[in-house]
Amino acid sequence: MIYRISMQSRVMTATFSNSLAMRANSRFAFHILCFFAAWLLAIDLCASANVPAASEPSGTIHMVPGAQYEWKDTDIQLKKTGTQKGDSRSEILQGASAKPVALPEIARFALRRFFKLEAPGQGLDEYANNVNCDSTFRKPAGVFVTLSKNGSTRACWGTVYAQQADIVHETVFSTLGALTKDYRFRPIRKSELPDLKIQVSIIRDIIAINNFASVNPLKDGIMVRSGGRSGVILPGEATDAYYEFVLARLKAGIKPGEPCQIYKLRTDIYD
Repeated sequence: MIYRISMQSRVMTATFSNSLAMRANSRFAFHILCFFAAWLLAIDLCASANVPAASEPSGTIHMVPGAQYEWKDTDIQLKKTGTQKGDSRSEILQGASAKPVALPEIARFALRRFFKLEAPGQGLDEYANNVNCDSTFRKPAGVFVTLSKNGSTRACWGTVYAQQADIVHETVFSTLGALTKDYRFRPIRKSELPDLKIQVSIIRDIIAINNFASVNPLKDGIMVRSGGRSGVILPGEATDAYYEFVLARLKAGIKPGEPCQIYKLRTDIYD
């Protein structure tokens, strides 16, 4: 009887011991799994930290620490005033989508530079070389720049035949001529700039004529010549073709009845 109880106690003890062992093994396995999961997570984090960043898109502008930035033209142009060593002047970084600058705006830039309203930097010749414009303006042609205020001419200057490398350069230097060489009018003041209307006329054809039947005063100009004297009236300066002729003779100093050559000027007008 005592033996049976002892055996039964041993069996119960062994069963209880096995149960404890299984529970201990389960806890140990659980801890092992937790450690293994943490180890995998650490490896994954280390691997992701070493992955190189995605390449930047082309055209990305890198900001330089210590420099001042000013966005213009709805973020198309970035004007950077550098403060880094070796950066001696302002730079204009133009995006590929920058719109071409119109001729009247090129003339207005020359006006503002003349009155020192534009920051010093590149000269007007360099500006004319680099400004983004329509490719058709990179060809030589005669150009006139007319500055008017409240419907009246304030100054006009230009040339029938090309004197500069292209239309852009003609526009810039004709603008300066209108400011400094047209003595028919009093000098333009800085305060007048906001009220000035700019018209750029490109001379496309010069045609000799002997009557005014084919002349449209709103689209065609008139040029007269006699000896070394000449005078030009641009489209819109007169109400009819004959009046254009009369005004052109007066500008040239040609007396009534004095013979002269008459030319029709076909022009493209930008204002």
